Amino acid sequence: MTITSTLRKRPKRYIIAIIFSIAVCVSGFYLENILKSISAFLILEGQLKKTDIIVVLAGSIPDRAMEAADIYNDGYSKKILLTKEILPKSFEILLEKSIRIPEDYDINKIVLISLGVYDVDIESLDKRVESTYEEASAVKDFLMENGYESLILVTSKTHSRRAYLTFRSFLGNEIEIINKPTKYGDFNPDAWWTKRKDAKELFFAYIKMLFYSIYYNIWF
Repeated sequence: MTITSTLRKRPKRYIIAIIFSIAVCVSGFYLENILKSISAFLILEGQLKKTDIIVVLAGSIPDRAMEAADIYNDGYSKKILLTKEILPKSFEILLEKSIRIPEDYDINKIVLISLGVYDVDIESLDKRVESTYEEASAVKDFLMENGYESLILVTSKTHSRRAYLTFRSFLGNEIEIINKPTKYGDFNPDAWWTKRKDAKELFFAYIKMLFYSIYYNIWF
């Protein structure tokens, strides 16, 4: 191979390399946007305004209580409702031994009071629940019994769409619902694919949405 022919081939290689680099960058840009849209679909957030009560769903501590305290302190509501999960059998065993350890409800209440919420402004459900569906049913009964007509629903980002539409299926148009996912959670919707924990959270959020669509006929 002559020096002349070698020089002639190099520009072609450079052009191919440049085209390939551009293609990778463009595809990466579109792929990232697609991945962001997958997480964005799960997140529903409304415009805050004054309501009768803030409802903090169980399932994650202390991030949801922290968000509720912010909303309360900003004057959007004077009442906060905490839900209670069904406790595992191990809690009962400890109680039989006169050992009481704080459950998520207790921790949420401590967080709220520590962040400036008055104890008298914190309500709780008498009925324990084990799913968003049961929470929506129990909260509906509470709202009707107390004459509340509007609420701010506080939960996690990946849970927010399913929670809102589940509550909407129970409350219809009788109760105004404003969704407010907590900003204090660890989930990053703009880079969820870079962390195993976030990817797992997103995956199970979609699985639960599919289950609710099939089992409860709540479509998202």
